[in-house]
Amino acid sequence: MSTIVAEPSHDGEAEAERPTAHLFQWSTFLDIGAGSKGCEHARDGACEDSEHFHCWLCLPNVFQVRDMGEKAKAAKARKRRALLDPTSDANAALDEEIGAWALNDDTYKALIELQAQRNVKRHYGDVMEELKGMERFENRSDDLEEYGRQSKLPEEERDAEEFARLDADITAWSEEFERICLARHEREVIVLTAEKRDTVLDLERRYQIDETCSEVYLHIYYTWAYYICTRVPLETQKFSTERVFKSPEDMKGAAPEVIEALRDNYRLLERRLTGRGDAAGN
Repeated sequence: MSTIVAEPSHDGEAEAERPTAHLFQWSTFLDIGAGSKGCEHARDGACEDSEHFHCWLCLPNVFQVRDMGEKAKAAKARKRRALLDPTSDANAALDEEIGAWALNDDTYKALIELQAQRNVKRHYGDVMEELKGMERFENRSDDLEEYGRQSKLPEEERDAEEFARLDADITAWSEEFERICLARHEREVIVLTAEKRDTVLDLERRYQIDETCSEVYLHIYYTWAYYICTRVPLETQKFSTERVFKSPEDMKGAAPEVIEALRDNYRLLERRLTGRGDAAGN
């Protein structure tokens, strides 16, 4: 669907001191649609085939990142105000959703189970650290690597005894992880059951508000990111500034395959950018 054309990530030297060959490493060309990769106008901006989508996708610079973040934070704040405003439709819808959990004992118990699951999941990292402290699992990373290596070998070439040990340890780790999480879940249920019902419902309200606001932040941030960073691939320019979409609203009319490709490739470039510290945050 697309072709990545980029230099390896740089080692953190000052932007002003980087050689020209490294300037456009955080970018990729996308050619979407039947026959798009062989299109003779894929890089000159002159393609008129309605089934082709060509673009140069590049990451935003630090100034654009700041602007995108400000727009996203403003949208997030507006959504929070709406959800907290007792006269708003958003608040009324939230009240209805929270109230549904309190319809009867069964729905309320289901809410407690859900909150307990979330609380346990939030601390998966702690459980993994706990397991790492057990002698049997202290070399789990190396064991997984060796297990993967031996799994690819024909059965007759494996070290049968070592492979059986690795398989047993990996299974034991999973079982122990599940056991610890189940015990934590049961403790969470006990704690939440002891709380007043209004307290538990308020916890759910705050969770839903935070989740909804975070979703709004990410939606606005990445809508603007895809709009700003999707450029017409003009080979006559060293750095194309012409955007494919005339406005963020124009993206609503794009084919699903286009948006999916923009999302996947943007995130791929963003992961390679981790060292630069410009990724979205809220």
